[in-house]
Amino acid sequence: MIADVLKYVRYCIDNDIEYYDKNNVYVKYIISLVPNAGINKEHFDDALLRQATASIKNGLFSIKKEGNGLGECWITSCEEIRDRKKNSKVYSTILHFCKNCKFKLSNAYSKEKLIHINKNSILRFADTDFEQLENYT
Repeated sequence: MIADVLKYVRYCIDNDIEYYDKNNVYVKYIISLVPNAGINKEHFDDALLRQATASIKNGLFSIKKEGNGLGECWITSCEEIRDRKKNSKVYSTILHFCKNCKFKLSNAYSKEKLIHINKNSILRFADTDFEQLENYT
């Protein structure tokens, strides 16, 4: 159902349609999972992103508002994540995540991850084009 909600939201964004309608079945579903998603659109978006990214196993993919809210695995080089955590208590967990990662860009560098996000998110509508990063090392 989360995938259907994401498809609905993406369709609305792509077609310049307001998706935050508390009477919509998809919005109601997220509110049933996270009651404060009914407060406003920002809370709904946060709840949807948390639910969608929390379901991804093996990795630091979770997106949320507080703390370091953007999941490292989406944009940070896999090698950099491992190096940064090398001397920490979570290193064995990180190695487990990497070994079992199903992300399309597993073991990729930040550049490839950013280009992928640029092509597959609403960033594709922005003036910024991450394709130019392919020319940088």
